[in-house]
Amino acid sequence: MNRVLSSRFSGYEWSSKAEVGAYVGEDFWSVEVKIPVDQNSDDPNHLVAGRKPTEKLPWHVNVCRQRMRDNVPQWSCWSPTGKKGFHDVMKFGKLFIR
Repeated sequence: MNRVLSSRFSGYEWSSKAEVGAYVGEDFWSVEVKIPVDQNSDDPNHLVAGRKPTEKLPWHVNVCRQRMRDNVPQWSCWSPTGKKGFHDVMKFGKLFIR
């Protein structure tokens, strides 16, 4: 893990405190993400407020890789949406911890 994900949103800075690391193999690549979850939502500017995902109450997620070819973006998604881009929440995959 070597990078913390954060974002500017709605005029304030928010950080999930998630850590991400990537590995490029000879014929594959992999990504590992550590997402700290806090059920206490007293600090809305840090961490992911809520619960850990379960089979009955999963998180809906998508992971997308964008690659540029001749200035044209190409996307590879874990949960393909069938559309240009990957921001179709209804097509996201389900993530849960058993």
